[in-house]
Amino acid sequence: MSPKLVKSKASAQDSMSAPSQSKNNVEVNALIQLHTAEYQMLTTRCTYWIIMPTALWPILIGTLLLMTQVQALVKKPEILVWGAAILVQFVVLIHYETIIEVYRAVFYIEKVLRPRITDLLGDRPYWGYESYLSKFRSKEPLLWEYWPFGVSVLTTVVASAMQIPVYSPMNLVGFTICLVGIFLALQQARNATRTRKAWS
Repeated sequence: MSPKLVKSKASAQDSMSAPSQSKNNVEVNALIQLHTAEYQMLTTRCTYWIIMPTALWPILIGTLLLMTQVQALVKKPEILVWGAAILVQFVVLIHYETIIEVYRAVFYIEKVLRPRITDLLGDRPYWGYESYLSKFRSKEPLLWEYWPFGVSVLTTVVASAMQIPVYSPMNLVGFTICLVGIFLALQQARNATRTRKAWS
């Protein structure tokens, strides 16, 4: 076979492979853009989840202070006491839900989204902040994962101490609801720790 014929065949193969390679690059870029958009959506959602408890606790404190002002006007003080205690339990559970949602988002980014992008980019470094923090973050339960549970327990103890001399169905109902709140808070605290350990 003549050199000219070999050269022409090679040129034809190159011209055929060029559109295929170009199409592949377009698909890779499109996938990277989609994954990046998903990453941005998740981080934005995490921002909202983080802001929520930051706003809830001051509102709760303000509500409790208001309740102390109107306590003298209430004929049955146990309603106010247990109402405040149940409100604290509710805020604690919302706080835990926000922590867990943030952890779930990070888990998805680190364990699902990152491998997909690594398949496209190879071993090039990106999104290094969480990996950097995991080197210094303890694997043990963290303070912010359990202090809301402590608030839940303390609130129930204080409310019970305020109502010890008085027996009424309202005290029994309020105490039972708070016990359920304590149990759920403990479960959520453990769930938060397990979710964090899954990716950290």
